[in-house]
Amino acid sequence: MNDSNHLPTITIIESQRLKLRPITLNDGQALFNYAKNAKMTKYVPWTTHKSINDSINFINSLLKEYQQRTSLMWAVQLKNDKNNTIIGTCGFIRYFAHTKCLEIGYAFNPEVWGQGYAKEALLVIIKYGFENTDSIRIEGSCVKENIASAQTMLSVGMQFEGISRSNFIKDGKVSDCKIFSIIRSEYFK
Repeated sequence: MNDSNHLPTITIIESQRLKLRPITLNDGQALFNYAKNAKMTKYVPWTTHKSINDSINFINSLLKEYQQRTSLMWAVQLKNDKNNTIIGTCGFIRYFAHTKCLEIGYAFNPEVWGQGYAKEALLVIIKYGFENTDSIRIEGSCVKENIASAQTMLSVGMQFEGISRSNFIKDGKVSDCKIFSIIRSEYFK
């Protein structure tokens, strides 16, 4: 990483079944197809998308963050999908330069839940984060009731650190969050 206050330019990375690539405006409809599902957005900080414009605005905000190099959120698609349809997003939503810490975030289409795609994508971005940035810590959090997300973070080698009380507000409801992390020295053991 050249500039210690910013993330690298987003690039394509792959896993066994997935291609993680920069999101484009062409992904608007696929994103809307799952972002309009209240079941999917229950535990994410953004609201359920009411129209395709909400999804386009979300994509435009990611494109701006790519230019500013303040986050790295990849569009996730199946490698063998010739239509390049995204099944989710996964990446680093924040970089804290002063503590050299990356924060992960991810959201997947409920149609693909339970197939290991979130785990596979997280493994790839954790590897990317430690190999391509100066970060010494990668952390993530989830609402305490989001058992699947907690299990996913544990499955990629992150450790449960504790509860951050009253750390998430969605639709006026305040929730506690579970905090997970993996540190550089553990990763490269």
